[in-house]
Amino acid sequence: MVERRQYKRFAAFLNVKCVESDNQAEKIKCRSFNIGEGGIGIYSEKQLKRGDLYNLEIRLPGAENNIPATAEVIWSKSISPYCYNSGLYLLDISSTDRRRLVDAAFAD
Repeated sequence: MVERRQYKRFAAFLNVKCVESDNQAEKIKCRSFNIGEGGIGIYSEKQLKRGDLYNLEIRLPGAENNIPATAEVIWSKSISPYCYNSGLYLLDISSTDRRRLVDAAFAD
């Protein structure tokens, strides 16, 4: 199998709040399972639709401020009833926050 990712991923288990860009009323609590400079893998109770955009708030342990980002769903699949894995590409995140995210993942 050929690896298609541009950046290395690190296992990281962080709380993530996802809000669909087109539906600000629905907040989805998620948990990351890996993070890299280009994207984030998450678990959720709801299947995310490929191509949809989400506003994320990523919580780093011990940090005062969450990391805001906008991400696009690249893939999503069911792993059990009411549990889904999804891969999101980080479209909009500051370079400082991107570095904080990777540093936190690498520290684990």
